[in-house]
Amino acid sequence: MHRSISVIAMLAVVAVAGCTSAGSGPSASVPPGADVIVAKDYKFDTATLAMTAGDPTLIHFTNLDSEQHDIAIFPNKDSSDAMFDGENIARGSIVYDVPAFDAGTYYFKCTIHPIMFGDVQVTP
Repeated sequence: MHRSISVIAMLAVVAVAGCTSAGSGPSASVPPGADVIVAKDYKFDTATLAMTAGDPTLIHFTNLDSEQHDIAIFPNKDSSDAMFDGENIARGSIVYDVPAFDAGTYYFKCTIHPIMFGDVQVTP
């Protein structure tokens, strides 16, 4: 009887520990299917994010620098109107819940450090 209770309690702890909601704070775990991007030394580790047209996307963003960074998505590099503007984070990780976009090529950057940027490829 005690063994069954221990197993059930252990499974409950594992189930709760594995739950992370989109947009959760500085140590968010990587949800299945999420795009993963890391900021280190004032650079992103990828120049391209991939999304599917019409589908919302999760981006797991990890900041390894001591300065805050974010990810914002724009129609193009000259636009100042973000289609998505993620929360600034200090060292740590966050999961951004990005809305669906139409097929096309867009631009992402850190709004704090615009030297950090890349393309967003949204395919049908």
